[in-house]
Amino acid sequence: SLIGFREKPPFLRVDFYFFWMILIYTLSNQTGDISGGNSEGIIKKTIEIIYSIFNLPKDNISEVVQILHNPIRELAYAFEYFVLGFLVFKNLENFNIKNKYILTLLFCFICASLDEVHQLFVSGRAFQMFDIIIDTLGLCLMLIFIKIYKKKLMLK
Repeated sequence: SLIGFREKPPFLRVDFYFFWMILIYTLSNQTGDISGGNSEGIIKKTIEIIYSIFNLPKDNISEVVQILHNPIRELAYAFEYFVLGFLVFKNLENFNIKNKYILTLLFCFICASLDEVHQLFVSGRAFQMFDIIIDTLGLCLMLIFIKIYKKKLMLK
């Protein structure tokens, strides 16, 4: 087992991935201004801390934040679905189901697509096919990690 349980307790069977999905959709429900402002604020604070640790001059922090803002947001999208993929896959391991990898991929792809459709109805947000691709790449990365981990376990 990836997280150390031989058999998951019953309360873990759905809750983790279900609550993670609620978090994803809650974040997606923020207006574009709020979402962008929150991520920009976190990035700015992080850069300020890094600059302080390394005693760097703080005169170009705003420029650095603007350069890093979009790539870091895209990485955050990938991370959301990286985690969702792990949680869904772990849940499917509780059942005697073939094709857990494909089912995880399909389920999470549908969630990512529905998330983008949902954003059509949120002020300042839009449907972005590129975001679905980024989400799916994060998910695929997790599935590759799981496959490698399981292969290494079989070799031992």
